Amino acid sequence: MERVNAARLWRTERAAPPPRDVPPGSPAIVVRYSGRALARSLVPLAAIVLGVEALVWSMAGNAIAALVTALLVVSVALLAYNVRFRVRPHLPLLTMSATGLEFPSMGARLGWTDVTEVQIHPFRGGQSRAKERSRSIAFMLADPDAFTSQLAGWWLKKMRTPLSVYGTPLVIADTALDHSAEEMAAAAATYINAPVRRFGP
Repeated sequence: MERVNAARLWRTERAAPPPRDVPPGSPAIVVRYSGRALARSLVPLAAIVLGVEALVWSMAGNAIAALVTALLVVSVALLAYNVRFRVRPHLPLLTMSATGLEFPSMGARLGWTDVTEVQIHPFRGGQSRAKERSRSIAFMLADPDAFTSQLAGWWLKKMRTPLSVYGTPLVIADTALDHSAEEMAAAAATYINAPVRRFGP
């Protein structure tokens, strides 16, 4: 297997391979957020909030406890707002079809001619066994600006890190999705003559 850091050396500006000859009526692959996975990710947060609440009400006065409770409520409300109106989990994250890739939650789309290669990397940032098994799929782009120019605000800021680490802004972790990185790569391979490169263990 190749090292993850080797991805930084990959030249994204090279010409994209020609797309496969796929019938227009081929079914689209729709990748959505997994409600069960999202719920599991909220369990630790709920435990922390309840623990802090119990500790504050048992050790502090009513005024301080009420203030802490108000701050926690505001924080949870802001988190819920970000999830609902920025991440937008009620919309598909990715749709792959013969016409290209569409990202309804981001408001962006790409043609297959924009993709030069598909890469699979180990997921970074998880300690649990489930996260250790997770992977990220990276779509290497001939012109990353063609994708980021369609983004704004939160999504645009979110894409800066993968661009510096992987050489592409379009990196999707499968930790909270209903399709694995391998399944997404296999679907992409039906639409484009691009290789799938795997990094890490």
